[in-house]
Amino acid sequence: MSFSNRIRKNKFVTRWIVALWLFTIGAAIAASGQASGAEQGKRMVRVAAAADLKLPLEEIGREFEKKSGIVVQPSFGASGTLFSQIVNGAPFDVFMSADADYPRKLAEAGQAVANTIRPYARGTLVLWMSRAWQEGHGSNKQADTLQVLLDPMVTRISIANPLHAPYGKAAEAALRSAGILDRIRPKLVTAENVAQAAQFVDSGNVEAGLVALTAVVSKKDATKWLEVPRDLYPPIEQSAIVTRGGQNNPGASQFVEFLGSEVAQKILRRYGFAEVSKLPKP
Repeated sequence: MSFSNRIRKNKFVTRWIVALWLFTIGAAIAASGQASGAEQGKRMVRVAAAADLKLPLEEIGREFEKKSGIVVQPSFGASGTLFSQIVNGAPFDVFMSADADYPRKLAEAGQAVANTIRPYARGTLVLWMSRAWQEGHGSNKQADTLQVLLDPMVTRISIANPLHAPYGKAAEAALRSAGILDRIRPKLVTAENVAQAAQFVDSGNVEAGLVALTAVVSKKDATKWLEVPRDLYPPIEQSAIVTRGGQNNPGASQFVEFLGSEVAQKILRRYGFAEVSKLPKP
């Protein structure tokens, strides 16, 4: 066997070992979570949730457990990534997407129960400026329009990946509507999801970011931010659905219904989400 063939063979073997290792770790984590719930003698519902839901879902999960005795086990990520995981057999009972398209596509693919889809909130896109930018312009400087992104002091702008994150798609749409997308495209830093895009701003790795409102309202020391006009981007209608794997888990449909309760809606409003039933028409 030639040297180049041995190299190719070794690379193939290495990739196979890494893939097997990742699969084994993922299976072990899932099994560990299930065992933990079983040891406590409690029923569980496994929720794949959009990254902007981390803080509110922790509270909603606690309230749901008080009411039902069912433990919510969340996993967070970009909606498109979670969609792909579910299609490929990831053991989730409920999918809470940051849009309505992914749950609908999941149902069309036979991977979710179509009549369980529920819009639970509308997300809000904001422009968040970093401390470094604010200090460079004076502590009272306010970002009043998206045109501030043309400022030479803004060299990096984070957005969620528009290929699989609804907030990333909304960010691109807003920048396009504002007529500046092509001009600032070289400045864009693509994050895996909207939570990571916010983290880039908070850490000072970028001067600005187009992120979810929940990322800034949950921080007491959040720097200047601007709510992006809703007419600049399509509505971020966030919806949940029971997956095919969760259709035999009564807790899954109970949890999706609970998202429409006043308890859950109050928590979502506190974190910057708009209530779907009371939204003005765009």
